[in-house]
Amino acid sequence: METPREERSESQGRVRDLEGMHARARADAGEEAEIAHRERHMVKEQRLFTFKFTELIWFVFGVLEGLIGLRVLLKMMAANPDNAFAAFIYSITEIFVLPFKGLTAEPSAQGFVLEIPAIIAMLVYLLVAWALTRAVWVLLYRPRGTF
Repeated sequence: METPREERSESQGRVRDLEGMHARARADAGEEAEIAHRERHMVKEQRLFTFKFTELIWFVFGVLEGLIGLRVLLKMMAANPDNAFAAFIYSITEIFVLPFKGLTAEPSAQGFVLEIPAIIAMLVYLLVAWALTRAVWVLLYRPRGTF
């Protein structure tokens, strides 16, 4: 038979064991919470990167569309091609309109030119920009709540 002192010592040992188990459980829960927080932060960063990347795509193609649109407008107004600004716009956009040259006729009257290939180029580049942004979203986007 155990003495009261031995019984007290044994019960204190069990209490210490239980306290140790609770401490380990709290530590494990803390680590799990930290891991979950890091994963949520990574998902948030990835979503932000995806958004910024698609915005960059739209910006680049928007500038290209604007320049080609300006080219169409200058041609329709019969702008002087020897003018520095008109020559600058024509030279920058030529490389982007070149693949579409000869695709259709370019109706003209008294110097005014409707450059249909440039308008087609604008539509094609719009579709390319849309396809690129869709591809970025499909490849990189992670909806909220997924890890």
